[in-house]
Amino acid sequence: MEGAAVSFQPIATAGELTVSGMGSYGKTDAQGHYSLKLIETDGEGASVGTHRVQVSVAEEKGGDALTTDKVPSRYRGFDSELTFDVPSDGTETANFDLTTKRKR
Repeated sequence: MEGAAVSFQPIATAGELTVSGMGSYGKTDAQGHYSLKLIETDGEGASVGTHRVQVSVAEEKGGDALTTDKVPSRYRGFDSELTFDVPSDGTETANFDLTTKRKR
């Protein structure tokens, strides 16, 4: 999916502070590939640990219509069902299959 905003936000584990680490962000290219940058330092990648992943593609409607999102709500926002474990030795791949519910 081209033009999707992808964000990784570390998930705090039991007993940790609510601030669980530095988040990362990126944007997909025409082939759906993306690279992450750390929010606070603009460094490459994501911090080690489990992350909540959010994907969003804003789509403006004509006239006075509100902006909508092409991505189902279960993949965007703070309650996204997507997670990813970033290993201590890093990884170059974090792929997600986004699907829509089919009408019966």
